[in-house]
Amino acid sequence: MGNALEIKCPYCGYTGKHKVIKTVHQPYKWNEETDVFFKDRLGKGLSYRLRKKKCVYSLCKGEFDTVEMLRDYLKVMAEAITDLDQSKKQEKMFKNKVISLEEEIKFMRKQKADLEIKLIIQEEKYRRVVTYWQAAPIEKSISLAGVENFQENEEDEESVEE
Repeated sequence: MGNALEIKCPYCGYTGKHKVIKTVHQPYKWNEETDVFFKDRLGKGLSYRLRKKKCVYSLCKGEFDTVEMLRDYLKVMAEAITDLDQSKKQEKMFKNKVISLEEEIKFMRKQKADLEIKLIIQEEKYRRVVTYWQAAPIEKSISLAGVENFQENEEDEESVEE
């Protein structure tokens, strides 16, 4: 048997060559989905050997499971974790963009509503002016295309008729 792997005990934190107390000699399979994941990437399903270890630190003696597997499996897992991390970063970026666009749409809708109110006010002012001019007698002075203070004079009409 070769050198024991130095690892940190999950109970006390002591790093050392913890004693193997049990080894499951048959290849261990996780589940069907994991098998498919590794078959897609490596051409074979995940298999590993399970070992139970006991802490060598005299005050601890905690027992914990470790796994022995081919390096290729670890590489695939690390790549999958990196891909997942990148996907989460992109998802967060897209969510922030969506939130930004939603806020922009909300602002534009408020601007539209404000402009619609201003338009209603302008239309009401225009309606009042038109109503005023329609109701005004002809004698009132009117400004039309360069003609100022045009007034109909009854005397002028009478002199033309004679």
